[in-house]
Amino acid sequence: QIDTLKKKWISFSRDDYIYILGPEDRLFDPEGREVPFIPGEDLLRITWAEGDPKKGVFFQYIMRRVAYKDKDGKLVKTPRYDELLERVKRPTVEGACCNFFLCNIPDEKYGSIYDSLDDHQLIIPGPE
Repeated sequence: QIDTLKKKWISFSRDDYIYILGPEDRLFDPEGREVPFIPGEDLLRITWAEGDPKKGVFFQYIMRRVAYKDKDGKLVKTPRYDELLERVKRPTVEGACCNFFLCNIPDEKYGSIYDSLDDHQLIIPGPE
């Protein structure tokens, strides 16, 4: 479902939304530092606590477009593609169990999990 007035929100469940970031928006991390994004290319994924925006955010993250096909069907890689490629080439964070959870990371190293991305993925196909 898309908000038809401002076309800024996309709902895909009772709790889960995507907000289309525009040049008028500003994002800040918990320490008050501004979070950079590219309007029109980056989206904000939000899950509300108990499906209620008044109860706050349960979790959120920025979705970044890394590539797309142009009008002729040719693949166009954005600058975010190079950033993603560089991050997946970094070593997996030591202490990550099974490349899934980062439950064994000591507190002093916890910030490092945001710098690297594991290039191993798990795909679980749905029912046929």
